[in-house]
Amino acid sequence: MPNLRLTLLSAAFLLPAGSVLAQEGWQQPVYKCNDHTYSHAPCAAAPMGSRRVSKTYEAPVPQDRAKAMNRAQLPPEARRKCAELESSIRREEARLKSKPAPTQEELGDVAIQRVKYREMRC
Repeated sequence: MPNLRLTLLSAAFLLPAGSVLAQEGWQQPVYKCNDHTYSHAPCAAAPMGSRRVSKTYEAPVPQDRAKAMNRAQLPPEARRKCAELESSIRREEARLKSKPAPTQEELGDVAIQRVKYREMRC
């Protein structure tokens, strides 16, 4: 009976400690020694303060990744037209924002360009 108590008592103390140690293992730094070798400690031949490879944060995903993937599927001529339309739309929108009161015709021209942009699946 005393052995059972001792076992339960030691398990009660070791389980939380094990989970804490497991969490710390995920944040160990990784160092690149050469082209094919990585280490958790700075490499012997490397200068002091060698570059750390791992990061403790996730890099944000580029917001225009979907647009780049869609454009990669288009033929080169369509890609060129998409780039021209996009720059034209941005230029016209900036010009219209600077005007005090844009006309309906000017707003309609930009709307037509946006429709062409969507129809081309840019």
